[in-house]
Amino acid sequence: MATKPHGWRKRSEGRILTGRHLQAAREELFAANPYCLHCKQRGVLRLAQERDHIIPLCDGGDDEASNTQGLCCECHKIKTQAESDKARGVQSTPKAGSNRQGEPLDVAHHWNRGG
Repeated sequence: MATKPHGWRKRSEGRILTGRHLQAAREELFAANPYCLHCKQRGVLRLAQERDHIIPLCDGGDDEASNTQGLCCECHKIKTQAESDKARGVQSTPKAGSNRQGEPLDVAHHWNRGG
């Protein structure tokens, strides 16, 4: 019986940044766009802490600045989980207190605060 290849094993054909080049790219991204893009779209300003690939490397995205965005740790975790689920062909059950996209419903959560 053949096994289904794991979706995360595909890699971009392009160059992957590492070391000093990766750190320089992170600094440039956060200097130009210091706030989490997903939080900002909800009207909340929260500092970006993670360099995220808009099109994941495993889906053929490249490691160029045009394919990156800054996200807070929480938004990055949610996006990465959704990408992992898609690659595995599963749908996660949202955590209690979250909507179907994994976004928190709790009014005390930073996404739901005015700033």
